[in-house]
Amino acid sequence: MQAMACGCPVVAFDTTGLKDAVANGESGYLAKPFDPDDLAKGLSLLLSQPELRARWGSNGRARAERLWS
Repeated sequence: MQAMACGCPVVAFDTTGLKDAVANGESGYLAKPFDPDDLAKGLSLLLSQPELRARWGSNGRARAERLWS
Protein backbone atom coordinates (compact mmCIF):
# COMPACT_ATOMS: atom_id res chain seq x y z
CA MET A 1 0.00 0.00 0.00
CA GLN A 2 2.81 2.39 0.86
CA ALA A 3 4.65 1.72 -2.39
CA MET A 4 1.49 2.21 -4.41
CA ALA A 5 0.72 5.46 -2.57
CA CYS A 6 4.18 6.67 -3.64
CA GLY A 7 3.52 5.76 -7.27
CA CYS A 8 5.73 2.68 -7.31
CA PRO A 9 4.51 -0.44 -9.11
CA VAL A 10 4.43 -3.51 -6.89
CA VAL A 11 5.89 -6.97 -7.46
CA ALA A 12 4.81 -9.43 -4.79
CA PHE A 13 3.59 -12.94 -4.18
CA ASP A 14 -0.14 -13.52 -4.67
CA THR A 15 -0.74 -14.29 -1.01
CA THR A 16 -2.42 -12.83 2.07
CA GLY A 17 -3.69 -9.26 1.79
CA LEU A 18 -1.46 -8.44 -1.17
CA LYS A 19 -3.92 -10.03 -3.57
CA ASP A 20 -6.55 -7.60 -2.30
CA ALA A 21 -4.29 -4.55 -2.47
CA VAL A 22 -2.52 -5.04 -5.81
CA ALA A 23 -4.50 -5.23 -9.05
CA ASN A 24 -2.47 -7.77 -11.02
CA GLY A 25 -1.52 -6.39 -14.41
CA GLU A 26 -2.88 -2.95 -13.52
CA SER A 27 -0.87 -1.64 -10.57
CA GLY A 28 1.66 -4.41 -10.23
CA TYR A 29 2.59 -8.03 -10.75
CA LEU A 30 1.43 -10.83 -8.47
CA ALA A 31 3.66 -13.87 -8.75
CA LYS A 32 2.56 -17.41 -8.02
CA PRO A 33 2.86 -17.97 -4.27
CA PHE A 34 6.38 -18.90 -3.19
CA ASP A 35 7.67 -19.21 -6.78
CA PRO A 36 10.90 -17.19 -6.93
CA ASP A 37 11.18 -17.65 -10.70
CA ASP A 38 7.79 -16.05 -11.24
CA LEU A 39 8.70 -13.21 -8.86
CA ALA A 40 11.89 -12.65 -10.88
CA LYS A 41 9.78 -12.63 -14.06
CA GLY A 42 7.69 -9.76 -12.65
CA LEU A 43 10.78 -7.80 -11.63
CA SER A 44 12.37 -8.33 -15.03
CA LEU A 45 9.20 -7.22 -16.76
CA LEU A 46 9.14 -3.91 -14.92
CA LEU A 47 12.87 -3.31 -15.23
CA SER A 48 12.79 -3.84 -18.97
CA GLN A 49 9.68 -1.77 -19.75
CA PRO A 50 9.82 1.83 -18.49
CA GLU A 51 6.42 2.69 -19.98
CA LEU A 52 4.75 -0.20 -18.18
CA ARG A 53 6.52 0.75 -14.96
CA ALA A 54 5.22 4.32 -15.24
CA ARG A 55 1.66 3.21 -16.10
CA TRP A 56 1.44 0.69 -13.27
CA GLY A 57 2.94 3.24 -10.88
CA SER A 58 0.34 5.87 -11.70
CA ASN A 59 -2.44 3.27 -11.63
CA GLY A 60 -1.24 2.16 -8.21
CA ARG A 61 -1.23 5.74 -6.93
CA ALA A 62 -4.80 6.25 -8.14
CA ARG A 63 -5.86 2.93 -6.59
CA ALA A 64 -4.30 3.85 -3.25
CA GLU A 65 -6.06 7.21 -3.23
CA ARG A 66 -9.37 5.56 -4.11
CA LEU A 67 -9.18 2.71 -1.59
CA TRP A 68 -7.22 4.15 1.32
CA SER A 69 -7.74 7.90 1.38
